[in-house]
Amino acid sequence: IDMELSFVDVEDVIDVNERFLQYLFKEAIGVDVQLPIPRMTWQEADRINSGYYRTAMNYYENGNYEGAINWFATLASVDYKDSADMLKKARQAKSDAEKAAAEAARKAAEEKLAKANALVDQGDYDGAIILLKEMKNYEPAQALLADVQQKKHQRLYDEAMERHLRALLHDPRVAAVGEIGLDYHYDL
Repeated sequence: IDMELSFVDVEDVIDVNERFLQYLFKEAIGVDVQLPIPRMTWQEADRINSGYYRTAMNYYENGNYEGAINWFATLASVDYKDSADMLKKARQAKSDAEKAAAEAARKAAEEKLAKANALVDQGDYDGAIILLKEMKNYEPAQALLADVQQKKHQRLYDEAMERHLRALLHDPRVAAVGEIGLDYHYDL
């Protein structure tokens, strides 16, 4: 746009251009532009166009809060505008993301624990033990694991004793039940 103006200052030039843009947007695409159009200082424009600041913002906007914290900390150390505030926001966002991840992990562990309990109720101790061993850092699962292992051993013992008693009824020469099966003792 070539403007021929005399005896004007910066505000006059900005005013003419804002009104021109308002008219152009309304006629061309039907958008009402509110005046005055927000302005920024050259320092703000420089900050936004700074490659370092853009990199930090990209990290922040993409959820890489650790990367954003590192970049904003560097920028804040040289007192780059808004960097200290963005550093605080990035740290808070990282904390919030970690809390959300911990909560999701807790919910997943509780669901696994409920599934393990259902397997125990069905008598599938091996399946429950496998699930519970996957949750080695979840305290309630470890307490249940010990209980399930004890129940499994008790069931195995009870089954072995039942086999022993059946064998005694069938053949009185059976003296004991070992881990693997029946031991027969004969008096010669």
